[in-house]
Amino acid sequence: MDPLAIVKHLSETIGIRFCGTQNEHRAAEYVADQMARRGREPRLEPFRFVGWELHSEPVLDLLAPEARRITAYPMVYSLPTRPEGVEGVLRYVGKCPILGKLMWDKYEVIEEGSGEVAAWVIVREVGAASAMPNPDDMAGMPMVVIGKQEGERIRAWQTAGEEVRVRLAIDAEFKPGALSYNIVAEQPGTHPEEGFVVVCGHYDTEYNSPGAIDNASGIAGVLEMMERMADSRPRRSIRYIAFGAEEPLMIGSYWYVRRLKDAGQLRSCAAVVCLDMIACNDPTWIWATDGELRIKDKAERAAEAIGIPERYGPIEWVVPPWGTSDHYPFQLEGVGVLCCTWHGDIWPHTHLPSDTAQQFDVQVYNDTLELCQPVLEDLARAF
Repeated sequence: MDPLAIVKHLSETIGIRFCGTQNEHRAAEYVADQMARRGREPRLEPFRFVGWELHSEPVLDLLAPEARRITAYPMVYSLPTRPEGVEGVLRYVGKCPILGKLMWDKYEVIEEGSGEVAAWVIVREVGAASAMPNPDDMAGMPMVVIGKQEGERIRAWQTAGEEVRVRLAIDAEFKPGALSYNIVAEQPGTHPEEGFVVVCGHYDTEYNSPGAIDNASGIAGVLEMMERMADSRPRRSIRYIAFGAEEPLMIGSYWYVRRLKDAGQLRSCAAVVCLDMIACNDPTWIWATDGELRIKDKAERAAEAIGIPERYGPIEWVVPPWGTSDHYPFQLEGVGVLCCTWHGDIWPHTHLPSDTAQQFDVQVYNDTLELCQPVLEDLARAF
């Protein structure tokens, strides 16, 4: 299999695949076709949700102590401002939880006269501005993200007693009833009463990114894992799932887990192997649970066996995993998980137009699958 061909088709031929759009639907059809070409019978499972559309990039103008424009990206699902925008003084209020674990500086825009909080400006802890999902509290507020360097300038001015004034304008719209799909294909086990293991990744992107690494790379990995496991006879069934609408905080996988739970089938899910951003940085940041199935131990043995620490450096284990990809709705229900997602929090192309096929690191991609395959074989009891 040529993983780069999959990545290029998704990121270049189709391009940006924001949830609920026609391009996301085209990607779903393409992934289903690729699963069928690998001998499985995929099904597209539709689901509805509240979509979101950004009509133009946010405008954040610094008015004082100097006048210029600041690069800013929206918190996805931000509320719009008035057409003319909102203007006021920035007030630092503390740290804002992002993706449940990251704690980034947050400023409120305080409008003159009313004294009301009109918007939030959130500062990335590392690197430049990029689009990010809404904070955990899902507050209804116009919200943008700026880069670390701009945040340091603002903090220095305020420390020196300077007033920092900004004008922010966001033109966005909510889309009730937006449509997305999960694509599911199954490799039957010889003992289906022993349940199933999920291998998954998401095929959607942020609103402005072609998503070659995030997450066409993971979809290529799911398809290649289908090929690698094709001749095995696992006792447990293996479900290969491409989830839609992951970027707005795992809408597709939450929907899937809820359906399993409602149908009384969640207990049959033995474990999840999630592939997200598997061809950038290096595979030394491994997320796993350490419960009854000892998934962390399995992953650690696999990593040692193929020389990950010698090749890339000491492994940093994240136990339990963060709530930032499609493993998480399963994890919340007590299902054991392994998630490979290499430092997307600091990778400089995350959620940006520069996440292109040129960033694809074939060695990291191959090493990730070499790490995951024996773990999957063990979990599925494919001996």
